Amino acid sequence: MPVFVSKFGGSSLADGERFLRVLRLVKSHPARRIVVLSAPGKREKDDMKITDQLIKCARTQNRADFYPVQKRFSEIADCLGVSIQNDLNEAEALVFSGAGEAAAASRGEWLSTKIFSKASGFYFLDAKDAVFFSGENVDEEKTSKRILSAFEKNKSIVLPGFYGADEKNNLYLFPRGGSDTTGAIAAYAVKADVYENWTDVNGIFDKDPNLFGNAQILPSLSYDEAERILLSGACVLSADCISWARKSSTPILVKNTFFPEKSGTRIGF
Repeated sequence: MPVFVSKFGGSSLADGERFLRVLRLVKSHPARRIVVLSAPGKREKDDMKITDQLIKCARTQNRADFYPVQKRFSEIADCLGVSIQNDLNEAEALVFSGAGEAAAASRGEWLSTKIFSKASGFYFLDAKDAVFFSGENVDEEKTSKRILSAFEKNKSIVLPGFYGADEKNNLYLFPRGGSDTTGAIAAYAVKADVYENWTDVNGIFDKDPNLFGNAQILPSLSYDEAERILLSGACVLSADCISWARKSSTPILVKNTFFPEKSGTRIGF
């Protein structure tokens, strides 16, 4: 059976209904057996991203600032019919333990993945135990072995994006948007047939659609073409994930969670 790695961004997971949509998308195709999740993003323009709220908690050490995080995740969990109170308590304890901003920021992806695991039956693989950094770089061999071993044993896994562990087993973050890179690393590790990157637009545009009314979706790109566009400032996909996909010749498919019937942008096919 083919293996797809499917990464979903924060806009795809912003509330319970969107989370349910993601769960249905994953279940709709049996090849979607490795899922990588971001933290919930904004529900509307003036909303705060969960990651930013968690960083605020780490800075203020005011437990009242954790309430919006608890409320959002509780609402999502209720919508999916699962209980995460113990996980919320564990996350809150870490955020206010003095472990730092990286540890606090990582709890958005961690909680997203906990919810998805309970609702889907996919094995929860903590990125701290799977993505290993040596300095600023990912330890390719150690990380690949761990992810592949977990996948071969459990058949279906869900992995938090955005973070891993350093040489001292402290939580370590990719740059913002790094869940894309986590997905590409997972695809590299298992030699996936496709890396699906699900977002809130129909693909990669030839120019900024916020500035140009005639911007068009690019149906296909080489790795080099995609990398040039992303390095020029496009925010649809992390440029770092292209290098990982290129290493294993893993094709990338950028798709819209809300309009999955759209063909999206194919990279490296």
